[in-house]
Amino acid sequence: MTDVNATRLVLMPVFVFTIGFNNLLTPVTANWLASSGVTRMMRRLAVLTVAVLAGDLMYFAVMWPLRHWLISDLMRKSIDDQDRLLFLWACVAVIFLLREVLQAALFAMRRVRSMAWLMAISAVVSLTLMWVGINWWGAAATLIGQVAGECVNLAGLAWLLRAHIRELAVSGSPSVLI
Repeated sequence: MTDVNATRLVLMPVFVFTIGFNNLLTPVTANWLASSGVTRMMRRLAVLTVAVLAGDLMYFAVMWPLRHWLISDLMRKSIDDQDRLLFLWACVAVIFLLREVLQAALFAMRRVRSMAWLMAISAVVSLTLMWVGINWWGAAATLIGQVAGECVNLAGLAWLLRAHIRELAVSGSPSVLI
């Protein structure tokens, strides 16, 4: 487990930026919804997400060739399977960003209650895969389980968001058309 945590340190700038981004995202998204409607809010979120994702990918592109130096020389660690762990943490970071954006949209639409069951299902998927996979993948099973659980959560959030937008469109809500 120390290898998993040590590998995460290499990608902490991405996680810290995403957390800071999320602290601003929720109130801004609510303001966009109130002033511009669902369609424009979703467009703005998409543009913002692509911009942050591009920054994350640039960090990954710089970090990847320097990974051995960062881990062995700078951190003075020896990490088994470091490439796979770095790749899995990068996947977690990307999914984390996408999840935060979808959650911000659902928070702005006041659909918090509908997300509760989804979090429980994704936690069960994640923990089950971790428990089953630890014998096959070792410490990487924790990240594989997390990626799988977050993918379930992400798919569910997208479905909830799409269903709510469709519901607003069918009801003729002006917030969709603004």
